[in-house]
Amino acid sequence: MPRYIILMHDPAALQKKMRALNSDAVATTVGKYMAWADKMANAGKMRGGEKLSPAGGRVLNAAGGALKVLKCAYRQDEAVLGGFFIIEAGNYEQASELCRDNPQLEEGGIIEIRELEETKQG
Repeated sequence: MPRYIILMHDPAALQKKMRALNSDAVATTVGKYMAWADKMANAGKMRGGEKLSPAGGRVLNAAGGALKVLKCAYRQDEAVLGGFFIIEAGNYEQASELCRDNPQLEEGGIIEIRELEETKQG
């Protein structure tokens, strides 16, 4: 069955909202994501996932032949990639339906779904 990566982008408004939450509200929000992940696991659809560290990252490019390393996370329209899940689904429509109740949407975030290509080992 095809696997899909669920990329969860956090727009600037969501980033600001999350920074303003107290520890109880953060725990409640994290609990929503964990409950969604458990639901996917119980349905046999979950294949992995992680929250990404908010401490930035590195963006590399080799424009002009010289490696350039920027100490930041890649942003698109001020949205950063906040985490991901990998699920199994029959097609994009099924993957989209499985994500309908993902808390990322409720929180004001964006979900990008991409099919993972199978690679041959060895």
